[in-house]
This record gives sequence, C-alpha cells and structure tokens, in this order.
Amino acid sequence: WIYQEKDVKLVRTFVDKMVPENMRIHIVSPTFKGGTELQEGWYKTEYNRKRFAAEMVKEWSDPSSDGGGVVDAKELHLPKPNEFIATNFDLVMEKKEKG
Repeated sequence: WIYQEKDVKLVRTFVDKMVPENMRIHIVSPTFKGGTELQEGWYKTEYNRKRFAAEMVKEWSDPSSDGGGVVDAKELHLPKPNEFIATNFDLVMEKKEKG
C-alpha cells in the first residue's frame, strides 16, 4: 500500500497493537528436529506452538523496570543515520562530450 498523506490516527491504531500480548515469534532451526509436537498439513513441516511465560510478557511490557532482564532498557536506542543511504533521487542527464 502507498499512502499519499500522513494519517497519524491510523498509524497510532497499528502502533497501539504492537504489544507483547500480540507478538508472535518464529524460530527456525534444525536443532528442534524430533522435539516438535505438531505438523503442518500441506508440507508436513513439524512445529510447536507455545505461550510465553507471564514473567516474560511482563518484562517485555515494561523493560524500564529492574526485572533483571537480559538487556537494560537504557542500552536500547536507534542506530546513527547511515550517511551512505541516498536521499536525492533526482534523475541527472549524462553530459555527452563533443567531438
């Protein structure tokens, strides 16, 4: 979808749904072979479906609390801007040499 105009209310509705209670994580690894309980119907791919522990959801919901988590929330930040990513996409005609 291409949005022609900014719709803050629409964006907010999606951002508000981005909470640990709505999260799904897919982990793919050959180390799970033989340790799965379910099987997909078409390709017979084996998989598991498990709920997160309440303690994990609580920690993810409030990472600033001192829950002794893996990552201190103070360490989370956006990366520095990448100076090599183009910002000007104007087309430039190549100048032909006379001769």
